[in-house]
Amino acid sequence: MSAAPILRVVTCREMADCAIVALAMYLGHSYEDVLRAVTVSDRHQGKRGLWSRTIVRIAARLGHQLKRKHAIDWESDYGILRLPDHAVVLRNGLVFETDGTVWDVDAYLAHRDLKVDEVELMVADGD
Repeated sequence: MSAAPILRVVTCREMADCAIVALAMYLGHSYEDVLRAVTVSDRHQGKRGLWSRTIVRIAARLGHQLKRKHAIDWESDYGILRLPDHAVVLRNGLVFETDGTVWDVDAYLAHRDLKVDEVELMVADGD
């Protein structure tokens, strides 16, 4: 399955749930459905955050195949932007942060003091 055509902004509900929120926004599932998949896929039930490998496994459990995209087109790509310690959604040059704010990608990376080689993009296999 592809990513959600309409992005519904979802916000964090507890500590370290940014990947749950990013998966919900990007895949178009409810926070609760993603959390249910996390509780059976991660031995810490998401309470310590999620590694990229676990994010891929949870997406598969929800019926989506995610892959890492190496060459990011910052202006047109749509996917889960994986930072060293965080996950957000990138769509058409905008970053949808898990606190509900929307950033220009350049401003967001500068604010987080990140270089483009420090992040990865995870996209649905059909996109």
